[in-house]
Amino acid sequence: MLHSGMLARHLSVTAQEAGLGLLLGGTLGTLAGLGLGLSPRVSRALMPLMTGLNGLPKLALGPLFIIWFGMGLSSKVLISALMVFFIFAFNLYTGVQSVDPALVGAVRLLGGTQGQILGKVIWPACLPWLLTSLRTGLGLSLSGAIVGEYLGSTRGMGWLLSAAGDVFNAQRVLCCVLILVILIILLDGVVRLLEARLLRWR
Repeated sequence: MLHSGMLARHLSVTAQEAGLGLLLGGTLGTLAGLGLGLSPRVSRALMPLMTGLNGLPKLALGPLFIIWFGMGLSSKVLISALMVFFIFAFNLYTGVQSVDPALVGAVRLLGGTQGQILGKVIWPACLPWLLTSLRTGLGLSLSGAIVGEYLGSTRGMGWLLSAAGDVFNAQRVLCCVLILVILIILLDGVVRLLEARLLRWR
């Protein structure tokens, strides 16, 4: 698999799907979490709906994404994004809620604008929550991409696992699983380094 280029070809497809899904789901989830945290009325109206949607079996929605968006890159990215969206949204919402109201009031009393409060008080307080979401989202985005490939694809690590399982090729299945585990460990190490640097900056 390594010498023939098969591994690199399929791994690059899955990494692209998972990376785009993490970027899309993480961005939308971060914005949603900040918006809900900063708007009490909106959060009271939407949090029950968000909680209900989060309880849905997301993997079971995969076939709908394949039907709606086809078997190409788009459906895999959207499945991956859905897997991570709620993690970011709920964590950032909790991060905003954990900010000390007295600190916000003190900055506002000293003439701080809403933008300054967001950039110098709320966002630094939410940074650990964001990094926690990123670490959790790495595995979830990869899982979403692989599930999408299982459901309908002709390439990627999920397709490779499915094809190997169909012919009971346990050696190839275990090889693919090991590669994915190593990939997650390496990515988690990168996020840990990023976390250490950002928290020192904060």
